[in-house]
Amino acid sequence: MRKSWSSWWMCFFNDLVQAGIYDLSSEIHKQVMWFCFHDVIQKELDDLARYWNTHYIRRSRYDTISGRPWFNFNHPESHNGSDKGCTVDRQKFDEVKNSVKEGLACYERERAKKNEILQFCDYVSHVHEWNKPESWQYAIEKFEFLCTKF
Repeated sequence: MRKSWSSWWMCFFNDLVQAGIYDLSSEIHKQVMWFCFHDVIQKELDDLARYWNTHYIRRSRYDTISGRPWFNFNHPESHNGSDKGCTVDRQKFDEVKNSVKEGLACYERERAKKNEILQFCDYVSHVHEWNKPESWQYAIEKFEFLCTKF
């Protein structure tokens, strides 16, 4: 399921590039594409994660544990397992935390530049009273329309 799902999206976006609808070198196209498709793709990712984490893994002769992944992860003792979590040195934790903060600050500066495009997309969506796209068909329709406004 995962492979076919991701392959479908890769082919879909590649087809848009090949058809000249999506220009990978255009920052505007990248931002408008994100604006139109992020909710659609996020919903599919959430559905896929929910499916994979709740599907049943059957018993096998290989070194696998049967059951549902979510339950097995949260209750390792049910299969004679144990929680392998470990404590982290506070100094190391703070180093990583500061490093992430620095990276986040850089990310936020870049995002502010792109934010104007997203704000405009949001404005046009509001003016036209659009709902957030829930399908790839609706998302591509909005993408093509918004690209004509730049």
